[in-house]
Amino acid sequence: MFGRLGNVYVLHLAEAKAQQRRLSQPGRPVDANLGVFLRLLGVIGLGLCAAGLVSMMVA
Repeated sequence: MFGRLGNVYVLHLAEAKAQQRRLSQPGRPVDANLGVFLRLLGVIGLGLCAAGLVSMMVA
């Protein structure tokens, strides 16, 4: 359990460092949010597919 929490903490630190790098860049294009949005849609889609498969196996 503590190993997983450690991994989550390291991931959180890496994300915070990446966000700090992104915010420090002054000429960042506005369309950079499109990639994040598409990644979010992909993750949500995979989650829904997994939930559908689990519900089909249970039924």
